[in-house]
Amino acid sequence: MAKEFTIMFLSKKSGRHFSVKMNLLTMILFAVFLICLICITGVSFKSYIDMLQKNESSRSLVKQLENDVEKLKKVNREAYLYKLWADRIIYRRINFEDATGKGTSGLPTDTLDGEVHEEPLEDMQSLLDIDEFDVTRINLGLDFEFSFNLINRSSGKHTLAGYIFVVASNNEVKPEIYESWPRVENLSGMPKDFKKGTKFAIRYMRNVKGRINQPDIGPKFNRVDLIAYSEDGNIIMKRGFYIERYLKESPFE
Repeated sequence: MAKEFTIMFLSKKSGRHFSVKMNLLTMILFAVFLICLICITGVSFKSYIDMLQKNESSRSLVKQLENDVEKLKKVNREAYLYKLWADRIIYRRINFEDATGKGTSGLPTDTLDGEVHEEPLEDMQSLLDIDEFDVTRINLGLDFEFSFNLINRSSGKHTLAGYIFVVASNNEVKPEIYESWPRVENLSGMPKDFKKGTKFAIRYMRNVKGRINQPDIGPKFNRVDLIAYSEDGNIIMKRGFYIERYLKESPFE
């Protein structure tokens, strides 16, 4: 006679109990069923977690690919612009034109190379001066860096303070083009708010460096003006330079 087992279940809430009778074989089969159910549940839960991780990984990969596509588009655009610049430069060199994007100028050749000679400022405003002005072309797009020494000609007798701008321009094209460092809104080549310039306060000398980016398409800047304002907004220095010679010099030669 097969042995029988009684399994009792007690309810704490109601105090009632339930019992189930089963023989050894049925009990073994029930235990095997429970073990299989637990194993299947564990495997399913693990598979679910793996799917979530793969889904998250796929989302991250898609986002990364989208970012890479945008970067490639930007690189492709930059390469296209560089090609246009290179083609224009080669064409102008072959056809003996200048490299500033404005074609043959109607000005005398020597006026396109060096300082712009304009009416000097009053003697009382000439204590501020510059020295060792230089421009270095940095790429095929004719973007350039500039540097100069801001000089206090009073030999340190008193401090000169104010704001300075470097304004790049091309007045030989229509419409005229301007860009300033620091970048501010310009009105016909003059900064609209002088207090947004680079602040200076010097007793002897200060070196100033910056960068100007050329327009991506169209004519390029061929002149820069250094404009200094006093702290109350009066112009105390203005020096202009044509920079075509600097822009023709290769930074890699």
